[in-house]
Amino acid sequence: MQLRRAVNYEFFMSMFHGESPMHFATTAMVNGPLSLEQIQAAGLKLQQRHPLLRAKVVFDEHGDPWMAQGQVPEIPIEEVQGSWGCCEIESNGKEDHWTAILERELPVFFDLQKGPFVRFIWL
Repeated sequence: MQLRRAVNYEFFMSMFHGESPMHFATTAMVNGPLSLEQIQAAGLKLQQRHPLLRAKVVFDEHGDPWMAQGQVPEIPIEEVQGSWGCCEIESNGKEDHWTAILERELPVFFDLQKGPFVRFIWL
C-alpha cells in the first residue's frame, strides 16, 4: 500500500469528518439511452485515471492522516427510479426533482477510511 502525507485540504477534510460534511455535487444530463453497465464502466475508468478515487485515509499512531492507495471499493452507484419515493418527494412532472435528492445526499459523509470519495446517483 502506497502512503503519502495528506495535503492541506485532505488534512482539513479528515479532521472535520463526522462534524461537518465538506462535499460538493456535480450534475449532468444525458440525452439518449444509457445503461447501468455503461455508468459502472465509466466509474471504473475514472478510478483508473484519478488517484484520489483509489485512495482512503489511514491515521498513524499520532492521529495524523495519510492518503493510502490500495484496496478501495468501486464507485457506488445508486439507481433511483419512478416516483422518487426514496426522497419522499413528488416530481409533479417537473425537472427539478433532482434537487431534493441532492439535498438528501449532501449531508451524507463518506467513509474516509474505506473510500472512495465519490458516489453516483442515477435518476
